[in-house]
Amino acid sequence: MIFIVGGSVLPTVITAGRYIDIQAMLANALGTIIGGLFLTVLYFTLGQKILRPPRLSGVWVLESVISQTKYNPFKGMVLRYKVLLLQDGTKLHGTAEKVYEKSDKVRVFTGVNRSTATLDGTVQNAYIGRSSIVLHVVEEGEQRSSSWIMQERCRRFGRRMHLTGQFSGTAGDASGTVVLNRIHYPNRLDDYRGLPLDWFSRLIEIFTSRLYINEWNQLQVKINNVAVTTEEFWKTHNCDLLVAALVVAEDRRFYSHSGTDLIAICRAVFQTIFGGNIQGGSTIEQQLVRRLTSDYRKSVKRKLKEISLAVRLHRVLRKDQIPIAYLVLAYYGWHMNDVRQAASNLSIDLKDPTVEETARLIARIRYPEPRHPSPNRSALIAKRQEWIARELRARIHLLY
Repeated sequence: MIFIVGGSVLPTVITAGRYIDIQAMLANALGTIIGGLFLTVLYFTLGQKILRPPRLSGVWVLESVISQTKYNPFKGMVLRYKVLLLQDGTKLHGTAEKVYEKSDKVRVFTGVNRSTATLDGTVQNAYIGRSSIVLHVVEEGEQRSSSWIMQERCRRFGRRMHLTGQFSGTAGDASGTVVLNRIHYPNRLDDYRGLPLDWFSRLIEIFTSRLYINEWNQLQVKINNVAVTTEEFWKTHNCDLLVAALVVAEDRRFYSHSGTDLIAICRAVFQTIFGGNIQGGSTIEQQLVRRLTSDYRKSVKRKLKEISLAVRLHRVLRKDQIPIAYLVLAYYGWHMNDVRQAASNLSIDLKDPTVEETARLIARIRYPEPRHPSPNRSALIAKRQEWIARELRARIHLLY
């Protein structure tokens, strides 16, 4: 039956004394379908962006500490592995190599001396609270094969993530704690998180473009020679740890600025005026310019020239060349006019330096070894060396 109301036609069906509006039925059905699609898309978006499992693919450093074991020499042993993890949904698999061991003595494994292991596991995603992972590790050891299982919880701080938990193994029936720290790419020190610093260097380059032209032309010849020496040194020596120690000790914001550091300059000015302590605030680029020009005068004019030349030097040399160039040319003390002489006098193998050896070398950039050593200078060098070694060990991703 069809009723005409106000000039419109409303299809209506009479069933058992009740009127059923077909348009209302269609509208309700269509609304249900649209609502269902919206909820599906919303759930999928939340699942992919917020409720998804943690992303664990990448490079990690695994450190285990044995707290209980039936074989007493194992108690307190610290083991570190470099781990490559691949994630497929909630499935994990990968490989690991032992890089460090500390028991009765410290052993660092390199090259063919590293034992290998395979890993398989799963991610147990938690929509409320911290997700956890379970990993089964099978290691081909020096004497025998062993396996262990571990369970860790995911802990986040901003973008940084690390895993902490417990493990139990078959070798000596050992158990203890385990921590995994991610190695971010590139594997370098970049602690600074703040406002960009490049704009300050660009302003200096614009305002001083017509100044120090003669000094810059003379410096360019030396820079070209240094670039050749730097490439030769880089090809024959292990520079990663040396560069990391140099950046930690001399220029923490090295990878964030372009030759000069506004924050360091402001701090140096403030300390000089109000604190009574004279500070330089020099970047590695500025120290390299000072070494190349052999100009060590303490004057504002010399400092302005140094900053201007450092900004231009930054445009000529690559960022990874600059610290190596300074390492090669730096003055380390009496009869240690470059890094090779310093390494020879200190009995350091530059092809594979340890953390302690690296700290001994870099500490002498701030406090060069005098011709006639004194207790005061020796104490300063030892304190500086200990601090650099501690800072390097605190950044485990720099070591492996």
